[in-house]
Amino acid sequence: MKLADKLRLGVPDVHRRYVPSPVYLVDRFDREARAGQWRRLHTIDACQLLDLARTFKYERGSVEQLATLAARCRNQAAARTRLFSWLVFNVLVGNSDAHLKNLSFLVSRDGIQLAPFYDLLSVAAYATPSYQKTDWPRRASFAWDILGARYYEDFDRALMLRAGEVLGIATKTAQRLLDALAGSIVRAAADLHARVEQENAALLAGRPQLAATLGGEMTCLRVIRHTIIADMTRRLGAS
Repeated sequence: MKLADKLRLGVPDVHRRYVPSPVYLVDRFDREARAGQWRRLHTIDACQLLDLARTFKYERGSVEQLATLAARCRNQAAARTRLFSWLVFNVLVGNSDAHLKNLSFLVSRDGIQLAPFYDLLSVAAYATPSYQKTDWPRRASFAWDILGARYYEDFDRALMLRAGEVLGIATKTAQRLLDALAGSIVRAAADLHARVEQENAALLAGRPQLAATLGGEMTCLRVIRHTIIADMTRRLGAS
């Protein structure tokens, strides 16, 4: 989520705490403060917007469904580009759990708009040899088929540009969005990694008992950077 924030995808702020077990906190985007009180914002997920039962959150996911979702937003052009960036980011970081209930929409009298993105996790990191698995990338699958391709090994630049076309995005715009993400994610991940290392050093100075927990988290970050992101940026071919 912090990486998505650095790449300006539009996400809520997140925080980590240790009590002593690790706790992951996400600021709510379905509430707003007004006149000293909290007001609930009407929010629905993609399954609800598509009138699908929640049990279809994986099997009914597709680029075509993303296009349908964008068409129901009041600013369709903005929704298309944001959904394309969401798709590209999830492929780059190996988020194999990017199902339809992990997209939400704010509904008001002015219409429907995409909510901030959430649950942007690198699930595929746990399919690598670092976690005693050998599924990456040949047998590591996305949450749903992307234009007939299911496994990360089959995802490439041409496929993502075709996805942009299905979403109704001009080829040059899709190329620009793809290159912006694939071309900057490596540096952004390195900067974030360094920042987390500094934060961890400060934590350990006062709470040395967190050493094993933080060590495990840093192992995961290294896998995401040096295996998942490194592999997918090569496959998506940033120019």
